[in-house]
Amino acid sequence: MGAGGPHQRRGRPLRCRRLPGGGAGPVVRSRWHTGLWPVAEPRLRAAVPFYGHAEFKDAELRAINCPVLAFYGQQDTALIEELPGLRSRMRAAGVDFEAVVYPGTGHALFNDTNRYTYNGDAAADSWARTLAFLERSLGA
Repeated sequence: MGAGGPHQRRGRPLRCRRLPGGGAGPVVRSRWHTGLWPVAEPRLRAAVPFYGHAEFKDAELRAINCPVLAFYGQQDTALIEELPGLRSRMRAAGVDFEAVVYPGTGHALFNDTNRYTYNGDAAADSWARTLAFLERSLGA
């Protein structure tokens, strides 16, 4: 899957370290709602949620200071139904937000411990996109 090994693909941070200039490293999480990041962490320089509800107030979205790359499975109907509104709210909040939707996949497409939800092609593509996004966002 790339640098870091499988433990980093299960919702744990890819790396989160203090960067020169006082910024924090990126956060890669399995769901938006596992914490109020990047809403509550202004030092973040990149965020990558893998599915989940982003149930934040508009003022909270305006607090996001980093680009966000998010991944969704097309068959995860609750999230897909919310996505147009989220895109609109993120745009209104001035957040650099990109959402990638994988056809034929559902929730937890990246969870390689669940044979019913895991989608190898989507997981490989999303991981490659994540690494490229972090490289661009962090100037690494």
